[in-house]
Amino acid sequence: MDRREEIYEKAMELFIAEGYDRTPLSRIAKALGLAKAGLYHYFNSKEDLLFFIHERNLKRDLIPIMESAEKIKDPEKRISYLIKEYTKASMTRDASARVLIHEAGKLKPEHRKIINQSWRRFFDLFRNSLSEL
Repeated sequence: MDRREEIYEKAMELFIAEGYDRTPLSRIAKALGLAKAGLYHYFNSKEDLLFFIHERNLKRDLIPIMESAEKIKDPEKRISYLIKEYTKASMTRDASARVLIHEAGKLKPEHRKIINQSWRRFFDLFRNSLSEL
């Protein structure tokens, strides 16, 4: 496993258990057997780690769903697919989606803009599918 992925896994575990604000980088580093400075080799800040986690989850869960849904011609089937797959991805895999939605406001404006673009794409796809009906 790539070291950034290990950091992701441990940080997500701690954010889910204790919350983003109550999880200092030093705790993440200690749980990984690293010095806090070791984390700074991979991430410039705790906010950069949070942004990495957001991007990773979007690429893992939301973007593949949208890409598949965009290929479905029938709007009713597309909507059904979006609802079913998004629900499965966000509610059954782990608690990361619920944590990340709550913590999105902690991102820098430029990072939040990138994350919001993916969510906006999802919203537009859903809304446009409803309009097609």
